[in-house]
Amino acid sequence: MGMTITEKILAAHADRERVEPGEILDCRIDLAMANDITAPLSLEEFEKVGAKAVFDPNKVVFVLDHFTPNKDILSAENCKRIREFSRKHGIVNFFEGGECGIEEGLQFESAQFALLFASEDMREGTTAFLEKRRPQFQGR
Repeated sequence: MGMTITEKILAAHADRERVEPGEILDCRIDLAMANDITAPLSLEEFEKVGAKAVFDPNKVVFVLDHFTPNKDILSAENCKRIREFSRKHGIVNFFEGGECGIEEGLQFESAQFALLFASEDMREGTTAFLEKRRPQFQGR
């Protein structure tokens, strides 16, 4: 059986001809995004493994939008740490509080865009494509 579109994308990014569900893959990523909640955890792991540089400063995004303005000292320290890391590593896509809401805004915008094409015929077309058969459109 052929691969799904998701499997094809993952295979391409893992430099493999084929992947299967359940596998753990080492893939090239297009973008790494973290916010002021998840970034501190990522920075801990980055330091723990002894990394010296990010893979591509243009493909790393930090968005400080959950705890800005900072609600307490720990939040302020976390945001400061992310800010300093971004400066040190030349992170191009760093969004400070006041420019916030970007992360959820992008997610919402993507979901709304997808809904424009969510029709019975769209689902039938997708299903037919995956099942390698002709679609039976109903005009809905």
